[in-house]
Amino acid sequence: MLAWYGAYSQLWLCKPALEIMALGFMVSRCLSGIGVITFPKAKADGTVAEFSRNSSDVLSRNVLIVYLVLLAAGMILIRPVWGSLAFVGALLIFWYYHHIAMKYFGGTTGDISGFFLCICEVGMALILAVVSNF
Repeated sequence: MLAWYGAYSQLWLCKPALEIMALGFMVSRCLSGIGVITFPKAKADGTVAEFSRNSSDVLSRNVLIVYLVLLAAGMILIRPVWGSLAFVGALLIFWYYHHIAMKYFGGTTGDISGFFLCICEVGMALILAVVSNF
């Protein structure tokens, strides 16, 4: 909570950083959706397994990837370096989420997916708070 507060108190003063972060919320949701669809499930009867059962995996994944590319382009158009750093930060956090889910849980769950959303959003906010000072 303190990281959120600190990052947003800095972002509040910088309109381009806020605009990038607004797109960042959608980036984290797209990555979360991709994770829910493509990662192995830790439990066959869990929430994530239920959500992924009710979707066309290939179509849903491809639509999310298209959205992700469009969001990355939008972030980069606002401020190329800041947008690139925020997007790469989100991808690195997504990789970390996959690593933790596979290593410790044998797949993803709804709780781990929620953990990813929180960490991804605060990570992008912290990255933008730091780079907006330069």
